This record gives sequence, C-alpha cells and structure tokens, in this order.
Amino acid sequence: MTRYGLLLMPFFFWLRALSIAQPNPPPPKMVDENNQWNVLFSSGPAYSNYRTLAFKFQDTLHIGGQVYHKLWSTYDTLALSGFSFTGAYRQEQGKVFQWNSFNNTENLAFDFSLTPGDTFIIEPNISLVVQAIDTVFLLNGQGRKRLELNLANNSWDAVYWIEGIGGTTGVFNPSSAFIFDSDNRLMCFSQNGELQYFTGASGDGPVCVYHSTGISEEEIAEGSWSVFPNPACNQLFLQGRKAFSQPAAFLLYHSTGQLLERKDSKAGDSRLEWDISALAPGLYFLHIRQKRQAVQMVGFVKR
Repeated sequence: MTRYGLLLMPFFFWLRALSIAQPNPPPPKMVDENNQWNVLFSSGPAYSNYRTLAFKFQDTLHIGGQVYHKLWSTYDTLALSGFSFTGAYRQEQGKVFQWNSFNNTENLAFDFSLTPGDTFIIEPNISLVVQAIDTVFLLNGQGRKRLELNLANNSWDAVYWIEGIGGTTGVFNPSSAFIFDSDNRLMCFSQNGELQYFTGASGDGPVCVYHSTGISEEEIAEGSWSVFPNPACNQLFLQGRKAFSQPAAFLLYHSTGQLLERKDSKAGDSRLEWDISALAPGLYFLHIRQKRQAVQMVGFVKR
C-alpha cells in the first residue's frame, strides 16, 4: 500500500463510521394534526350515490397508558365546520393503531414496515398479502413508500397503502375496503393547508370536493346523467336528462383512481357513447365536469 493509501485510510474509516452512526429518518406521520384527508364515499346501485367527507386529527385521549389522537370528520368540506368524532388512532414508528371502543381493544390498522410476501391479518377471516412495494411522489417532490396488497387466495383488485397517508381505499380502516355495499376512496391529502397528494388527476387539476357552488340549478339538472347497460360489456351509453347548454368533460377512472380516458361534449349534446371493450372487468367511475367543477359522478361495472 502506498503512503497516500495509508494517509487516506483514517478518512475512509471516518466516513464509514459516520454512515453507520446516522439514524434512520422517522417514518412520515399519518396520525398528525397537520394532516387533512378528503374522501369520497359512495353507495347504492353501482355506487351511484356519493358524498365527500373531510377528516383531520385534533385533541387526544388517554387509554390504557397510551395516547390516542381523535379523528374528526365533516360533510361540510367547503367551510370545514361541524366536525364529528370518528375514532381514535396512535402511531408507533411505521405502525398505526386504532382503538376499538366496541370491545375496548386496540387493532393494528396499518403496518408500513411490511415487505413483499408478508401477510397482514385484518380480521380472523380476512388477510392481505403484500404483492409489491414502490414509491409515489407528493407534489413537493417527497417520495413515499406504497404497498400493493391483495386478499390472500383471492383475485380481488389490489388495495394500496401510502406511508404517512393511509389506504387509497379504506383510508383509515383497511377492512372497510371490502365492504361491498359502499365504497370510500381517497381524493386528496393535505398538510398544513397545502395539497400534497391527490388521486384521479386530470388536465383540469385535482378534484378534492364534489359540490354545486358556482353551478346554477339549471346546470345541476343538466348533470343528471345515467349510464346503461350496467353492468356493461362492450359499449356504454350515457343519457342526460337534458342537453348541456355548455361544453362538458367526461373523465373515465379506474376504481384505483387512475385516469384512463377523457371525452368532451359540445353544447347541445345529451347522449354519449363509449367503447369500453378494451377495459378489464371491474368497477369504474365517470366524472362529469363543467366550468372546471364536478357536476356528477356515475359508477358502472365492466363485465
């Protein structure tokens, strides 16, 4: 070894010791009062009835020596008033725990430390298996771990967990992703009042709240569209109660929130035909937008 190598050896040992000594950064906080979620709830035939809820954490509960943060929700997603208590959660590193007030026990709601092949037990008869892990990026450029999970021994559509945010379905409770007479899906996630992540993005920007502010009653009536047949195989038809007086956008989303296709209607249109033969079987949503605002969302099933 040359004398230059001998001189550099202490420097390399110092670098190695420094890298070992560096602690891992703490996982992003899902249970945090700076966070807010906007979630779309749908129910009824083909999930055609929908509403938006906003969620946030505020105040704490002390139960069994643990500190839980209270989760609050409201239908008033514009003024953000009238919040109601929804549940209690705490976070310990990459694990999020939910307090079950019915039987006074604690449930593990999310475990972001899982690796591919690991099994997560929701209930005695419901287990999820981690299929893959990748990274999604927030609007500020920060990367977040995303887990893809499937029901064990079942081909049901995958569900996704994003570290620090929760599930894109079953946002706060993974088991609610498998309640088949209703559905809840993440629309937007904000921190300190700033939008950080959204699903179903389009050229018009994110949709975080479905409401009729700024849209006249006449335009709301124009937005009363129905789809048939439902379920559908190859062709889907959309029929409006009356013709649009202004152009409208129809955006087709997969149930995971992925934007697949967009069609634009002209003023005077009241009927639209959509070729869905290439779509995989599953649940889809059509977002109808006018004046850059949501007028209606219609769900349908592709066979």
